Amino acid sequence: MDKKELMVEYFKSLREEIHIRIRQHTQLVWIKIISLGATISFLLKTFYPHKASNCEGSSTSNLLYLVWAIPLAGIIFDFLIASNLRNVCNLGHYIKNLFEENAFRSYFDIPDFRFWEQVAGQGAPRHRCYTKGDMWIIWLFTLAAAIFSLLLRLQVGLSFADYILAATCAIGVIFAFEYLIFSLTMERDFHLYPEIGHVRLLQWKAAKVTVRRTLKRWFKTIWSVLKKRSKTIQSGGKKAVSSGVILEATPLFTTSGYDMKALYLSPNTEHKLGNGEFIICLLRGSITNEDLNLPLRQSQIVKKPGLKSSEDGCLLFVCKDTDPDAKCFDEIHGLEANWSEYDEHMYKTLPQIHVGGYKINLWYLGPNKHGGIHNHTDEPVPFIEFHTQLRGNGWMVKYEDRDGRNELERIKMERGYTHELFCKIEGSDVINIKDGIVIYPPHEYIAGEKGSLFIVFEDTRVH
Repeated sequence: MDKKELMVEYFKSLREEIHIRIRQHTQLVWIKIISLGATISFLLKTFYPHKASNCEGSSTSNLLYLVWAIPLAGIIFDFLIASNLRNVCNLGHYIKNLFEENAFRSYFDIPDFRFWEQVAGQGAPRHRCYTKGDMWIIWLFTLAAAIFSLLLRLQVGLSFADYILAATCAIGVIFAFEYLIFSLTMERDFHLYPEIGHVRLLQWKAAKVTVRRTLKRWFKTIWSVLKKRSKTIQSGGKKAVSSGVILEATPLFTTSGYDMKALYLSPNTEHKLGNGEFIICLLRGSITNEDLNLPLRQSQIVKKPGLKSSEDGCLLFVCKDTDPDAKCFDEIHGLEANWSEYDEHMYKTLPQIHVGGYKINLWYLGPNKHGGIHNHTDEPVPFIEFHTQLRGNGWMVKYEDRDGRNELERIKMERGYTHELFCKIEGSDVINIKDGIVIYPPHEYIAGEKGSLFIVFEDTRVH
């Protein structure tokens, strides 16, 4: 089977997956309506003919607490429906943005031709399979079930337990409605989590979020919806409402008093790193903190940082300094990586960490060690390189030629500092750096008197 045949078969399987999800949506809606309707009919037939006011304190009155299961069941169905719709949406975006645009367009170029995902599946609201109107109908059935339960309980009088159950149902109905609407209108922008791999036992894990912060985010979301400040994503993809996804790479990369990890924040997401001092490097996207000016491919030392991602989300490399007096060169814990001797008094960690198009590793140079003059002309895959200082100090030095006869610039490297890019890229509109030309001046790193530990970032694509 050649590549074209493989693409076509894979394309068919993705389409079938969308069709299955849509059928599942219809089944879930009908199961919800039939099951809730049957339960309501049973309870009406069982309890309504009797004078409920005369049932107080009886076993019949106690059984009436079961009516609260009706809206709760409806809420559960609403979340299942919304989750399924989000999967349909993400599948459509995957096909549209990655498969059709990148894969198919490389083989076929038909003028004025648009795929289904561009026209209907991820198009304007009037073209979508499910709209706000559909969600109102689904949600109103759950709301009506909650009102029915409340009215039925009023027949025998409300108890303390009823107030708790009513409040639980009210909160659940609100969140069910919010989730249903978000699934169709506000989470249309599809974000692939940054790829991470090439080091064993390394994976993305949802970051721990405290209950207090979760409730705070929920109430802010509800308030935003009530104030009608929520922003809708249109077919062209403008702005997204936070989905609150926070992912961190595990296990930690620990050495020389630093706990290091990659951290991903979805669009418009807030996250606090906790107490301590951190060196934060911005690899992708941007952050919107007013008190933290952090350009792309730069770093900053911060204490107790609270981070907020932009509309594009962000990918960060975070280094928590747990021991400022630690040695420059120490054992590695966490990752299955090791120090490899590159030259005398010169080591680097292998294998490299791969995340979001970056190749990352640590380098250590002994006191006054010269790293060697180079300009990356022989690299099989071009990249944008920059360095962030962790321990000790040193200098990044530019030369006129590879013999190092004439020094052009010397940049002091101190803890937490990332130098400006040395390279120039010909063709700023290229999507993948492999299609452009990256030009470096001859340069080298020179360690200070106490040695130097620093991170080397190699960006293999341009955003």
